[in-house]
Amino acid sequence: VCQHQFSPIQILYKLGICVDSRVMKEFWRGFRAVIPLWAGMIPFALAYAVTARSANLSLLETQLMSLIVFSGSAQFSAAGLFLLGT
Repeated sequence: VCQHQFSPIQILYKLGICVDSRVMKEFWRGFRAVIPLWAGMIPFALAYAVTARSANLSLLETQLMSLIVFSGSAQFSAAGLFLLGT
């Protein structure tokens, strides 16, 4: 088993993507700025996951809905329609 640990910068570099430290500094600044929003997002995400799984959506389908459907209420509506078979 390979025990190598690569940083995200090293992985990007190996892929031929050059990222300077200024870009990474801005990324982490933005990442930290969004952390307070997680308190509202995580319960909603868990509620959607439970609803989607109870509608017999696979894990992949549940993830795809989260990726491609921007409206949270539309995700719940679609999961309800899938549950009804329509």
